[in-house]
Amino acid sequence: MISGRTKRADLLFFLAFGIYLTVQILSSTLVSALVDFTYIRFAAFFVVNGLLTVKLYIDGKYKTFWVYCILLAILFITGSNVSYIRDLIILGFLTLEARNVDFDAIVKEQTILVAFFLASILLLFALGLFKKVDTSILRETSDRMRFSLGFGWTSYASNYFFSVVVGILFLYSKKKCPIVLLLLLFAGNYFFYYMTDTKAAFYETILLIALYFGVKTLGIRMTKFKIIRAVMPLAFLICAAIAVWFAYHYTSGSSVMQKLNEITTNRLYLSNKAVHMYRIRPFGNYIEWVTTPTETSDYMYVDSSFVQILLQYGSVAFTYILCLFTLLLRYYVRKRDDVSVICLLMIALHSITEPQLFNVAYTPFLLSLGMILSEIREQKRNVYIRRKREMRKRYGTTIPQLEETEII
Repeated sequence: MISGRTKRADLLFFLAFGIYLTVQILSSTLVSALVDFTYIRFAAFFVVNGLLTVKLYIDGKYKTFWVYCILLAILFITGSNVSYIRDLIILGFLTLEARNVDFDAIVKEQTILVAFFLASILLLFALGLFKKVDTSILRETSDRMRFSLGFGWTSYASNYFFSVVVGILFLYSKKKCPIVLLLLLFAGNYFFYYMTDTKAAFYETILLIALYFGVKTLGIRMTKFKIIRAVMPLAFLICAAIAVWFAYHYTSGSSVMQKLNEITTNRLYLSNKAVHMYRIRPFGNYIEWVTTPTETSDYMYVDSSFVQILLQYGSVAFTYILCLFTLLLRYYVRKRDDVSVICLLMIALHSITEPQLFNVAYTPFLLSLGMILSEIREQKRNVYIRRKREMRKRYGTTIPQLEETEII
């Protein structure tokens, strides 16, 4: 039975998470070109943190509550105006407060909100609301028009759709997704590819749907193979190693490297340029990416999530991300949850060339640390209880407090 106190606390969490997602998504659309989001993001920072602080109080965590009240007061007085520092603080707070919240419900909220805003912005684009600020471009190499579909960059819509597909299939990990819905996802994927010419998200979504179909319809069980169970948890470590290796070892003198750079639309060159411009620091570098070239500044942006996190957020955040997703994959591999495993595997592959891994609007799995730690604590508790019961049987020791405890 869930108490009213717990329900109120969970409601505050989902409200805070929804506000944060809404601001994050809208600020990546052309709405931000019509409305100044500077003060909106600043206000959302304190509203979200305020709601989460109240949740701490409702949960009875009074010492932590006062610590965060003081922290918020300091941030308000100093005017925390560096956007990615604010995002790190909110992400940390959301992760802390997500410990006792149903993780499937978190993914469900993120998937519904992203799908809603994706459809809404697409409709507004079709109605011509963004004509004056449209960022659609012509790809010179293929003479294809890349439509923004109402987002700040032409690839955003496709990547959001990839996130929606991951979320839907993850939520259908315990039951079979209707074939009609799979066909709709397949058709939607082609639509976004045709309109935005975003190849990585297109092929990865096809592969994800195909793997899901293989697991759920054809009954292919990947996690029954011992070698896959051993290797799969290392997927993020392997993908990160690939991205960072190419960033440091790219050279224009190699025909193979040049071809790969061409396939990845100059991503290898830009990653290589970035790692030689910025040092790897524990807490990262303050980097102002140049996404609109000028007479004095060339285009400079690193698309690889792994390289971007390493340079901008630092080696501490980089290590945390790799440990988090390695533990998460290990958790689902042990549960023999093939669908969740392939969803995470696609995110790992996607992150080699795309920058969304450290953005909770695309990747709600960032908030899964609490679930993993709770699972680890539960396993240790169960081991402790079993040992005590074995001691009681062997030595006749009475342990009254364990009589009512059941192993989950």
